[in-house]
Amino acid sequence: MLFDIPDERGGADMTSRWGNTNNCHFPLLPFITVISMPYMALVYLGLWFGGMGIALGYQYRYTSWLFTLCYWYIILIEKSFWNNHSYLFGLVALLLACTQANCLWSLDVYFNPSLKKNTVPYWNYFILKYQFFTLYFMAGLKKGTAEWLTGYSVPKLSAHWVFTPFHLFLSIPQIDYIIVHWFVFMFDLTIAFWMMWAKSRNTAMVFCALFHLMNSRLFKIGMFPWVCLATMPLFYPFDWPRRIQLGFSNALSYLSFVKWCFISNMNVPKCEENVKCIRSAVNNDETTKDENDLQEPEEDMAGDVFCHEKDNEENSSQVEPDVQQPEVENQSMKTFILILLDLTIGRMDCMATPGI
Repeated sequence: MLFDIPDERGGADMTSRWGNTNNCHFPLLPFITVISMPYMALVYLGLWFGGMGIALGYQYRYTSWLFTLCYWYIILIEKSFWNNHSYLFGLVALLLACTQANCLWSLDVYFNPSLKKNTVPYWNYFILKYQFFTLYFMAGLKKGTAEWLTGYSVPKLSAHWVFTPFHLFLSIPQIDYIIVHWFVFMFDLTIAFWMMWAKSRNTAMVFCALFHLMNSRLFKIGMFPWVCLATMPLFYPFDWPRRIQLGFSNALSYLSFVKWCFISNMNVPKCEENVKCIRSAVNNDETTKDENDLQEPEEDMAGDVFCHEKDNEENSSQVEPDVQQPEVENQSMKTFILILLDLTIGRMDCMATPGI
């Protein structure tokens, strides 16, 4: 939405759009008129502050309504700039202003932890999902006309380079009729259902992403394709950000485990065997204690010593006394790998830790 302000909202040419007194304006409501140019700049400034506040979750209650009111004012004072995408962005801004979108990963929570909530009412999520479901489904219904289904709505569109792969097995008239008209009609009408169904969701996401990327090259429709791309995860289960966070946390734990094994001069299978041995010793020791008796760290070390002593007894029967174990041949390479592991774990730790 921040990129949309200088583009379709006219922020880049506000002087010529609103400062020229010879221009005629067509407000949607007669009592809402255009204010003079210096004050219109303040309206755009409110859009910028409101958009940044929504993105960062800072003073969300105020910035979300600031953006919504400024946005709808610009739309209502000039209906000649309207399109369905402008109307969609206004609806999304209004819906966001009514939700608790700042309750977790936001600056509001960072500065005031008492605002943190791990859950929100489901309708907060559902209304956004329903809005974009309606977007796709209504676009399909709109194309169900004789003009569209007979292939006369957007002729010669297949000459664009984005349809080059289809030229390998279809002619230009066939692409116009089959792909541009009939496939797009069926796509818009059904894609939301495919993205809601778990078995077809991932495949539908690929087709949907390609569709929006093609539209971004075919038409000059501002940020609309990119907004649709950004909102596609709405059709996944509502806990998808936590699943991503959990994946980073698991990868971080594994890298830390590999680093520990590397420092201990052991390979990963050997480390896993020692960890299982430690856990077994700890579990056996816990069964003899009271339930409220907490295990001290020294007991883990004892289990570790027990495991290593067991390994040493097994190795002593197989290795000759006069044979020495090989030492690390390249200490500089080991140090280099440890530095890489530290950098990787540090970056993933920042990504996996819920910050602001």
